[in-house]
Amino acid sequence: MAQEVKISSSKLHILNEVRRTRISLGISTEELSKIITQTENTSTVQNIESSTDSHFYTDLQLKRAIEYFTQVSGEKYVIHSFYPQENFKEELVPKVLIDIKTEFGPVKAIETLLSKTDFLNTKRTIREITAKCNEDYNKDWKPSDFTSTLERFRKLGKLEYSDSEEFITYRKI
Repeated sequence: MAQEVKISSSKLHILNEVRRTRISLGISTEELSKIITQTENTSTVQNIESSTDSHFYTDLQLKRAIEYFTQVSGEKYVIHSFYPQENFKEELVPKVLIDIKTEFGPVKAIETLLSKTDFLNTKRTIREITAKCNEDYNKDWKPSDFTSTLERFRKLGKLEYSDSEEFITYRKI
């Protein structure tokens, strides 16, 4: 049986807040690892999020993660919101990750369209993509809900962007 790993309570809080944000933005551990290490290393975040490993985010890794969250979401994230907001006793605690329930959002909808359908094999406008996702998932999303998600998938090389026609379109690469 593995020995219980303990880390400081503030480091555990930061780890769980980064994990919550990463999951809510649909960012994989591999993707975030490349960002925070600025290498092709894809296991750093898996190690940090492992309850059997004593790794945690360094200040530089946390800074890079927050900058990436801001870039991906279009919302401004600040480092202070990842630190505990209330006073509590700083002590070594078991490294236990909180259970995070994920809601099916635009990121998962686009991932599903890319991996399980041929819908994006044809050029589609953001309005068409939104309508398809609303129909498939019984949601009421607006095209603006997909803007940053589609741009992120384009930057990841999974979608092709075209504005040479009357409308901006995206297509699977």
